[in-house]
This record gives sequence, C-alpha cells and structure tokens, in this order.
Amino acid sequence: MQGGGFLLAAIPPWILALLHDLTGSFAPGWALHLAAVLAVSALALRLSPASYRRALHRPGPLRTDAAPAE
Repeated sequence: MQGGGFLLAAIPPWILALLHDLTGSFAPGWALHLAAVLAVSALALRLSPASYRRALHRPGPLRTDAAPAE
C-alpha cells in the first residue's frame, strides 16, 4: 500500500513538468492545482458527515433537553 501511495504521489510532478514543457509556462500547472482544490472542496462538502442523515433519509437526533410531558 505504501509503495502504491508513493507511486501515485509521484505522478503529479511529472504531469506539471509535461505541462511546462508543452506550454513554457507554469500557468497551466497552477490551473491544475486550482482545479484539484475545487474538486477536493466539492467532495469534502458533499461527503461531510453532516450530509449522512440526509442521504440515509433519517430524522435528526432526538432532543434530550426538553421537559418530560406530564
């Protein structure tokens, strides 16, 4: 697993170097970084624990601070 993670982590620098070689600018690399940040942000918002209840169609937690009915 760790070796696979190292291999995955080694791919983006190659992609950025290829983009720089093709364009002669670092702007496409920064655009790629921005796209990755936006994608991760969207995933974090979509997959946050607060959205689990809505996805599972379950009601919210019961209130325990309410006074008991008499």
